[in-house]
Amino acid sequence: MKKIEKFTGRFSVPKTLRFRLIPQGKTAEYFDAHILEEDEERSKDAQVVKKSIDLYHKDFIEKSLK
Repeated sequence: MKKIEKFTGRFSVPKTLRFRLIPQGKTAEYFDAHILEEDEERSKDAQVVKKSIDLYHKDFIEKSLK
């Protein structure tokens, strides 16, 4: 047995398969009309809430350090 054979083929090599889900027909239409729109609204709302939370934390930290 050659020395190289002691090290090759001893362990299985894990491989990951990647799949992509592509909406078809009415699913694609529904996704474009509803899901994306709701996601955009949620993103805008999150920015507003983030600003409020940041202001609250800033005020809290300032009061705590006084």
